[in-house]
Amino acid sequence: MKKFFFIILSVFFLTSCSDNIYFKNCVKDARAVYGVSEGKAATYCEQSKKRYPDKFKYLKGKVFSSE
Repeated sequence: MKKFFFIILSVFFLTSCSDNIYFKNCVKDARAVYGVSEGKAATYCEQSKKRYPDKFKYLKGKVFSSE
């Protein structure tokens, strides 16, 4: 039972960490491509992540430089 709980917890932790890394990549990418402030870049990334979650994960957050 402890192993099962540990596996579930590990999967949850790893998934959330990769999303945070992808979000950071996205903010950096948006700032580099569009030259906007960090706040606007974060807003663009939130919208992109909500609209195209599969594309966001596939491109590891670098959605603006791929357009």
